Amino acid sequence: MGRVIQAYPDPIRGGLANNYTALLPRSMDWNQGDGRVDYNMSSRDLLFFRYSRQDTLDTRPSTFPNAKIPGLDGNVGLGNEDTFAGQSFLKAYHTVAAWTRSITPTFVMDARMGFQRFNLNFTQEGAVAGAKLGEKLGVRNSNQAPRADGIPIFSPSNYIGIGQTRSLPILRIQNTFNPNVNFTNIRGKHTLKFGGEIRRRQITEFQTNRGNGRFNFNQVFTTDPNNTGPTGDPIASMLLGTAATIEQDFTLQWVGQRGTEHGYFFQDDWKVSSKLTLNVGLRYELFTPYREVANRIANFDVRDGRLKIAGYNGTSETAGIATDTGNWAPRVGFAYKVSPSTVIRGGSGVFYSVQGNGGGALRLFRQLPFGPINAIDVNQFSATPRRVQDGLPPIPSLDYAVVTAPNIAGTFAAAIDPNWMSGRIIQYNLQIQQEVAPIGTVFKVGYVGNLGRRLDNSYNYNQPDPGPGTPASRRPMRFINPNALDVTYSTTDGRSNYHALQATAEKRFTGGMSFLTAYTYSHSVDNVANQFGGGANGPLPQDIRFRNADKGSSGFDLRHRLTHAMNYVLPVGKGQKFDMGNGFLNQALGGWQTNVILTLQTGLPFTPTLATAVANAGGSRPDRLKSGTVDEPTRARWFDTSFNTPDAAWRTPTTFTYGNGGRNILYGPGRVNWDFSVFKTFMVTEKFKLDFRSEFFNMFNTPQFGLPNSTIGTPAAGTITGLAGANRQVQFALRLAF
Repeated sequence: MGRVIQAYPDPIRGGLANNYTALLPRSMDWNQGDGRVDYNMSSRDLLFFRYSRQDTLDTRPSTFPNAKIPGLDGNVGLGNEDTFAGQSFLKAYHTVAAWTRSITPTFVMDARMGFQRFNLNFTQEGAVAGAKLGEKLGVRNSNQAPRADGIPIFSPSNYIGIGQTRSLPILRIQNTFNPNVNFTNIRGKHTLKFGGEIRRRQITEFQTNRGNGRFNFNQVFTTDPNNTGPTGDPIASMLLGTAATIEQDFTLQWVGQRGTEHGYFFQDDWKVSSKLTLNVGLRYELFTPYREVANRIANFDVRDGRLKIAGYNGTSETAGIATDTGNWAPRVGFAYKVSPSTVIRGGSGVFYSVQGNGGGALRLFRQLPFGPINAIDVNQFSATPRRVQDGLPPIPSLDYAVVTAPNIAGTFAAAIDPNWMSGRIIQYNLQIQQEVAPIGTVFKVGYVGNLGRRLDNSYNYNQPDPGPGTPASRRPMRFINPNALDVTYSTTDGRSNYHALQATAEKRFTGGMSFLTAYTYSHSVDNVANQFGGGANGPLPQDIRFRNADKGSSGFDLRHRLTHAMNYVLPVGKGQKFDMGNGFLNQALGGWQTNVILTLQTGLPFTPTLATAVANAGGSRPDRLKSGTVDEPTRARWFDTSFNTPDAAWRTPTTFTYGNGGRNILYGPGRVNWDFSVFKTFMVTEKFKLDFRSEFFNMFNTPQFGLPNSTIGTPAAGTITGLAGANRQVQFALRLAF
């Protein structure tokens, strides 16, 4: 590890934390073309066809400038595992053909056929075929898998990593076929709409998350167990080679997965009277579980601790996952005109979401026997832990009879609930709209509710219970399968609640000006992590035995948000308030348009976590003794980080227990952002015009800071070192229209 440690760049300013800044170039080439043909085949038939193509080449840098490591040829890019450093080449296509037919003057059909395809080739920086960088570094078996030629992930907690990125390579081809047909029939006061659509997805994918191996370090192995607060350091553990997490996964097959989504609906828009309109409808959704063209998927069954391979020993082609057939979605809405300038609107509906795309339900090939995972069961109290120089275990046996036998050993990344269900969202709203004609403005105020049920949720089903002894002796499945290690269990028992007061003021375009001002006061609560990551939820769940204890503000919860958008056309030019009486001056000074968008919002929540957990069962939150807030937060001290001292806000929990600090109990900095643009149209001739655009994003370069470091017990705790939004960006454009 000494050779890798030396690759860290020297500090460029003082201090033990936040002492290095790097600005490395990222390049992107983007090309797009679109074509469309419209054809009026007859007075009753209209056809159109559209084709789009987009090619994108994105080259992302590592955290640090390329460095020389003894034993490796040339320089290599190193840094944190979340950089996605490498080259991404994406080719995307979209085609749609449509036919609109007027069957009768009151009966219209709209039929469409859509096709989308994207082809992504995303490879790791420097990991060319045959490079074997990890093996050359001295980490045995780090490059034993196909397309795994990079350096392992070396990630010391509370420090920037000094390995290579995770989740690469990603090689993915996806085709989506989307036929749909809708009918509209006007029958007196009723407008009937009905139809259906099908989405057929074909996905071919090759990806690994830790193909070169992962070594995560914390301060456990260098901490005085009798004085955990100020002792120990992840870098010291890294120098010893004693990792808290050691794992490696493999992808051994290119798989072809197939799934179909159906949607059928009927809706009646009924104009009951001149004041009242009702909207009543019913939709039915059916999402089939994914199948693989050669049955190369397997599901780990937590009920008996065994692997079930699709099409083998009586297991279904969906690896035992049943089809959810109960997705009925009623909708109802109304609009009532109290007076010519006052309208009350409301509605409620049930909606369903396709869950698992890109998540657990599509990763059944990324475990034994098609994509095994090796993991070391690390005992933080062991006197002889496994070290980096011991290397990584070889790829395990892939024989079907062996891997489906009782007591199969290993880590399992896909244990899908056989009764997996589609997410159900219940939405409802009530709004009052008031027009104030003298000022040409419409005011709206309303309540919006959103209840999420059956949300997809993943956690380690086999996380050890807190306590002394080896992890194996404390795992929940120890009596069913004592050899099973971590088991990523995906189920649909998550819940969320969102309630909001929403108000807007909208001025129609008069006198050269229009604007829209919107304010939202809301609160979102859930017990699941953000979809596709993000947020700072801490260990979630902290304790799998009491998962409802993780109910808290959602990772995306914004209590207050105000936006104001305004458009103003300068009243200069021919026919305007200020007509210069000169063709040249009217052309030069007229036609200018300005736009401004102001956004004000409060910060996102985050969860204080414990640098050195004492539960002997994974990550933990600290004990909370005070609110943890400070009166005047700064980037150097955003919240109270006092720890294990008299009158401290936080302390270490009792050994072999979790902390009582809640999830997402503190909030980060808010944002202020101004966007501004200026447009101008020049009439070159009667057939040609030139459009000029200048746009300023974050015009005043207002810093938009990210969340603070929330790891209690480290020097960097409470400090903010990153940005959540971009710095000022300016762009200019010219467009010739003819």
